[in-house]
Amino acid sequence: MMKKYAKVDERVRSIAAVKTGPVAFVRQQNTPRTAERQQTFRYGVVHATQNAEYPCIIKDLSADGARIALEGDIGLPPIVDFKVQTTPGMKRAAIVWQNEREVGLSFDIAGD
Repeated sequence: MMKKYAKVDERVRSIAAVKTGPVAFVRQQNTPRTAERQQTFRYGVVHATQNAEYPCIIKDLSADGARIALEGDIGLPPIVDFKVQTTPGMKRAAIVWQNEREVGLSFDIAGD
């Protein structure tokens, strides 16, 4: 199992040092967070389309959302599927903001 993620591990090492800057909001979230985010350093995968998946590092995580860092400045669609590699199943997530490599995700999507 570890061999499967060895390439991902190698590719995402540089992601951990991502610096934040001004945030470009894709969708304004007017409500405050209902769950406190916990700082973490876990691997995840963002499935943008059926054929496009991007490894990421999960920097903050809560029941309601996450802050992730991608390998590059990747334009994501407004809704993605998100998976923490050490847990079963995927979550549907809305892109709340994206700033170059960093992305804010919300798991609180109407209709889900």
